[in-house]
Formats: sequence, structure tokens, C-alpha cells
Amino acid sequence: MVIYLTTNLLNGKKYVGKDARNQKWYLGSGKYLKKAIKKYGKENFKKEILEECSNIEELNLAEIKWLRKLNCKEDSTYYNATDTITPSSFGKKLTEEHKRKISESNKGKKLTNEHKKLLSKKRKGVKRGPHSPETKKKISQSLKGIVWSNERNQNVSKGKKGKPQFHNRVKIAQLNSETLEVIKVYDKITDINSNGFNSRSLSNNLKKGSKIYKGFLWIKQN
Repeated sequence: MVIYLTTNLLNGKKYVGKDARNQKWYLGSGKYLKKAIKKYGKENFKKEILEECSNIEELNLAEIKWLRKLNCKEDSTYYNATDTITPSSFGKKLTEEHKRKISESNKGKKLTNEHKKLLSKKRKGVKRGPHSPETKKKISQSLKGIVWSNERNQNVSKGKKGKPQFHNRVKIAQLNSETLEVIKVYDKITDINSNGFNSRSLSNNLKKGSKIYKGFLWIKQN
């Protein structure tokens, strides 16, 4: 398990990341880094190992240490957009000691106006959601005029019969987005409405790939 530094040889921009499997070919999964790799080509990037780790807990803490040591989120010469750990170990139970260390390392960290502007600048032009308006239009046009048979409709109806809807079949966990501590686990997504949240808005966020809603991190538990 390693913490690595990926460098763009053409413009000098860097990316700090972690790899639990130490894959030599792996340059990183940050969205701004991936966009740059697509633009400049993999051959124009080099990877260096900053630190070796023996377990996930050590890896996560080392990631935070290096991100903050190099001031990655504030420095525009880095592709990183945050200095908190990337959620690669969800589903694994965190020890109380691990939670305490993560909480202490993240304590008092707030986004500055300068960082917000930097994030906004980095995200400019990045497509959000699964389909662009043009793609949606093409899908709509391709389906136009299609008439489904009664037999097909009946089969679809039978297939769905008795199956709980998405809102009722998925447990949802609400986490502190900085410390990753679990605040509450809801038996179904609609239960969040009783706490002042909107289950439809959260559902739409999750379908678009975003796990952040109202400042909290939300994880589906099937």
C-alpha cells in the first residue's frame, strides 16, 4: 500500500493519491487528473512513491498527512480538490482509535473563499450527470413512435410486482463528510424526510453519482 505523487511532465502539475494495491500503471483517479491524462496522454506523466503503508488505517492517515503537508487543496499546481481522505474503504468498520485520529486531523478544517473559488474554476466546464442534453435528445428521438405490445407491458408489470421500490429497499447511512463518522442509519431512504431532508433530492444526487447532500456524506447499504 502506497502514497504516490503523479506529475504532469508538460506543465508540472501534480496529484497526490493512495493505492492499496501498489499498481505500477495506476496514476490516480481524481477527476481533474483523469481529464488531464486524457488531454496530454499517459506517457507525459510520471509516478513516484512518497510512502509505503502496511494497512488501510495507516494508508488513510498517511494520505491526509501528505495532502496537508504539500498544501494540495490550496495550491493550484495540484490536481487534488480536497485534503480529506478519499472514501475507498467504505464498508469496512473503523476502529474507535481510527475515528479519533481522523476526527483530530480534520478538526477545524473549513473551505476558505480562495479554495471555493479555486474549486469553482477547476470544475468549470466539467460535465455533470450521466447524460448531456444532446444525448437525452437523441435517446428521446430514438424512442419516439415505438409502441410496446400489451404482452410486453404485462411482462414488465409482472416483473416489478412485489418488488420494493428504490426508496424502500435501500438502507442509507448519513456520515460526517469530514470525519467519516456515522451519524445515523435509516432503514429506507424516505425516512430522512422526518429529519428535515428531502428523499427525492438525495435520490437524484445518488443517481447522478454525487454522495454529498446538505453537507453530509450519504452511503447506500443494499
